[in-house]
Amino acid sequence: MHKALVALAASAVTVFSLGAAPTASAAATHRVTLTCQGPSTIYGEVGDTFIFTLADTCSIYWELENALQYINPVSGFLFLQSTPTNVGPRVGGGIGAQVWGYYSNGLGTTTFTTTLLAADGNGNPLTLGGIVAIHDDDLATGFFNIVYGGVSAPGQAPPPVLQAVGLPNSGSCLDIKDTHLNWGGASSGSWTKSWHQWMNGGAGGAVCQRTLYYAADGSWAAR
Repeated sequence: MHKALVALAASAVTVFSLGAAPTASAAATHRVTLTCQGPSTIYGEVGDTFIFTLADTCSIYWELENALQYINPVSGFLFLQSTPTNVGPRVGGGIGAQVWGYYSNGLGTTTFTTTLLAADGNGNPLTLGGIVAIHDDDLATGFFNIVYGGVSAPGQAPPPVLQAVGLPNSGSCLDIKDTHLNWGGASSGSWTKSWHQWMNGGAGGAVCQRTLYYAADGSWAAR
């Protein structure tokens, strides 16, 4: 959602990418290299694609498991888009969100193309610092967690988001009902009067607007 500008006019909601024509927010693709030396942290949003591969610090027979633990596994947060090449089955087979696991057979580069899900196999929601899946260096250093670090890595915060809604009939921005616009834990309020061209069918009109900023703790704040 941080990639969009939300405009609310009358009873309609219009979504714009910043500086572009109306469009839906596109999911991002992230390439993640697993080192098999310790836990890995991934950054992104639900619905993003994560492509996992291995570093030369891993042994030939490394594994990736869509599980929260190796014994009696519960399905993790990765939807497997297709069966990887150069693999053999470890925990189970098949694509999808169920518990699956594969190991590299050492016959070539192995990559896993996955989508990050909003909940695990027990319905628990994705949380900051939570385990997404596990990987290991089968013959060497053992299992490591893949954890969720939030929507962006430290120092790579997403850009601010401008929100604008039609000025209420009262003429006061204090009367904005913004609960549905308080993304990422942002508080209500902080609206100021302005003017936008998109109001009144493109003729322009009065609005209330504010800006959401990404906070280092993984939340958003209104200013």
